[in-house]
Amino acid sequence: MPGVLNAELEGITAARVRLGSQLSSPARNELRIGDAALANVRDFGAVGDGVADDTAAIQLAVDTVTQFGGVVYFPAGRYRCLGTVTVLRGNLTLLGDGMHTQIMTREDGVGFDVGDGVTLLQLFTMQNLVLTRTNVGTSSPLRMRLVAQWRIVDCGFSGGDNCIALEAASIGEIRGCIFGDRAANAFVLFGNCAVVTVADCYFENNGATVVHLQFGAALNVDIVVIGCRFTNGVTAIAASGGPGLRGATITGCVFRGNLTNGIRIDGIALQQSERVAITGNSLVGQGAGTGILITALADHCTVLGNIVRSFGTNISDLGTADVVADNISY
Repeated sequence: MPGVLNAELEGITAARVRLGSQLSSPARNELRIGDAALANVRDFGAVGDGVADDTAAIQLAVDTVTQFGGVVYFPAGRYRCLGTVTVLRGNLTLLGDGMHTQIMTREDGVGFDVGDGVTLLQLFTMQNLVLTRTNVGTSSPLRMRLVAQWRIVDCGFSGGDNCIALEAASIGEIRGCIFGDRAANAFVLFGNCAVVTVADCYFENNGATVVHLQFGAALNVDIVVIGCRFTNGVTAIAASGGPGLRGATITGCVFRGNLTNGIRIDGIALQQSERVAITGNSLVGQGAGTGILITALADHCTVLGNIVRSFGTNISDLGTADVVADNISY
């Protein structure tokens, strides 16, 4: 898992040193550190052995901390959740021990449901956790609805319908995360989102669109995908299925071996979009599909300084008022 534990986890370690046995005492489920609450899920009854259902214990820890705002900490272990953990208040961080903290989310529904889609939830972070599902499932391990000022950092995801489903999520980032072992739909699904960055992530082995940048009844606006690597998906990045994507940047990414499914093409597909910049990427195909496709429904897009090779068609520009220049195609 990329990255290391951030200052919040360092604070937890320091608190343990200062407070000693108070942190692990069953009678001391929640501690106050400064103006923030801190909860260890094991103190609320979570077992973390991969067998026991830890849903209720995790939910209790979340509900306790969100009364004040603070950190819910998951020590190393495998936490099995047969139900949905619901987050309805903000100012919350879910923090683990990196690859050593795995949460096995439910197979038949949403694993973590952040926000209700009605009342704005602000300030949410998930960091150093691995969310897994044994099959592709029928829903998302993580769903966020009407959430602002959020971060998903140094986490791992596998399985699910959409590993991360974003609905009306704004001013947020997905950074340093690993996605693998396919999802039934997208690894990351955007619907009606604004000012979101996906950075330094690794995506591998998805059976459908990897990052779906356009879905639902409203525009996605100001989306940035930077420094990511895509390997073996059907379509790496797609903007389709809704009214449009307005203002986006896809830059500094590497695409390798993404396969066409015969309907959607691999590489980067843009449809019903405008003011999208595709710059400084490296795309290598497998002799079929299209590396970068801009359809007739897109306009004012920029394709600049990319290296594109080994596709059936490397670059196809059918849009309006586009700028396509200084690309290396062979």
